[in-house]
Amino acid sequence: TITEIGAEIERALRELATMESMRREKEKQLRLDLDVEEGAAAHRLAEKQKILEAAEKYNEKKRLREYREQQAKIAAEEKKPVSSKREREILDEVAARHMARMRAEKEAARQFTQQIQEQRRSASAVAVNKHLKENVKRIA
Repeated sequence: TITEIGAEIERALRELATMESMRREKEKQLRLDLDVEEGAAAHRLAEKQKILEAAEKYNEKKRLREYREQQAKIAAEEKKPVSSKREREILDEVAARHMARMRAEKEAARQFTQQIQEQRRSASAVAVNKHLKENVKRIA
């Protein structure tokens, strides 16, 4: 009868509303999980970058110190002043490498952010499609 059909429709709508709220809650939890994973990954990446930068700075300082020592030995042998031209070349080389490294880090960070955003969109779309299919099956 009409009242039974109306009651069935109301029950289905309540069930649909319940499933929709569950879907929203699950989507919210997925976003939180992604945020936590993104934060942990960003932290690990930052730690690795700090270690690499420290190692590079150490190597650059060591190389410059060795060069200065070598130049001092040569100057002592020849009794000529140490040439600062080579030192400037090394410093220019170090600065160029630093700028290249900074550009590469900026690009890596941009790609990482873009990848996380794509994963979020993908996870959200998959969750929505799954719930919609389940709802259609239940109603049918």
